[in-house]
Amino acid sequence: MSHKYLRLNSRTIIKNTDCEVLLLKRSMCDTDRPGSWDLPGGKLKFGEHPKDTALRETVEETGLLLGELMLLDVLSATNNKNFQKITHVFLSNLDELHPEISLNEREHTEYDWYRCAEIESLDLPRKYTKLIGEVILPGCTGY
Repeated sequence: MSHKYLRLNSRTIIKNTDCEVLLLKRSMCDTDRPGSWDLPGGKLKFGEHPKDTALRETVEETGLLLGELMLLDVLSATNNKNFQKITHVFLSNLDELHPEISLNEREHTEYDWYRCAEIESLDLPRKYTKLIGEVILPGCTGY
């Protein structure tokens, strides 16, 4: 009998006052998609609420203390017969343009703020690109 694995994650779409989204570039040492762009977030600790994971991971990865989070979606992906990943995606609307970011350099090598049109060309999982377009575009002008 083969074992089945389930991983629970939280990610946060962080939008600034200019309708840009914060993305982080994964370290080349990362075992999952090294050198690619991603949203702040990570794995849930046992007993942790997904929203608490999103807040904790954002602080660990960027130094940002977020306020209110809104759950946007729960995504599910199966990579093979034995592994499933469930990701809770939250939205945080910042009240400033470019807050100071303090990267955890073991996990990420750079960051930048992107408009929706720019995100399409990045190495970001399609599920996040699609969700960002659905959430950011309707509320922003100039896209």
